[in-house]
Amino acid sequence: MSKRSKKQGSTTTPSHSVGERLRELRKQRKLTLEALSEKSGISISSLSRIENTRLSLNVEKIHTLAEALDVAAEVFLGSKLSTTLPVKPVGEPRLSIDRHRSRDSIREAELSQQFLFPDIHDSKLDCIVFEIDPVSIWESEFVSHPGEKVLYVIEGDLLIYIQGRSPVLLESGDSLFMDGHIWHSTVAANSKPARVFTVYSPNGLPPTAAGANSGDFESRRFTADEWSELNA
Repeated sequence: MSKRSKKQGSTTTPSHSVGERLRELRKQRKLTLEALSEKSGISISSLSRIENTRLSLNVEKIHTLAEALDVAAEVFLGSKLSTTLPVKPVGEPRLSIDRHRSRDSIREAELSQQFLFPDIHDSKLDCIVFEIDPVSIWESEFVSHPGEKVLYVIEGDLLIYIQGRSPVLLESGDSLFMDGHIWHSTVAANSKPARVFTVYSPNGLPPTAAGANSGDFESRRFTADEWSELNA
């Protein structure tokens, strides 16, 4: 019997979305997001977005997750892997209340993330509250992703490095709008933690700038020299 045929490829039903399948397989194997991140090399935030159907899976990530979970890649291929939104009937407006006491926090390096409205799976917006510890910008992860985002500083000061621009300092009450496809990272400034509310729309313009990624959510670290070279 081939290795592929031994894998547990029938643990989910075809009606499940890709994100639901991933969550079910992860819980069946008693893996936390942190543990699956270590096994797959995919960041915790990306895994959370996939499970909440806010990030689509490309072929490379499908095979990476299948290997980490010891299943056949076909487990994830029973549903369409697109972000096409279903047409909602007229007269059925959505409304969701997100209670602070029932909100889960996801810790990753210097960031603590709380995703708001996880029950709205087909939303055009991603709403997140970040609590950011003060670290060097070179210890933080830079991200690049499709769409647009708005940051609002609830508390503390925020230092933002944005590809092609000088660093920006935001104080409590300040906000920023930007296209997400250029590399950027945020850290708390002045040796104090910061709290930030972010609204992210993945349906903005696709990446067009030189050096931008192919449209997926990506993250990496830069050294000071690499960042200087990128912005030269």
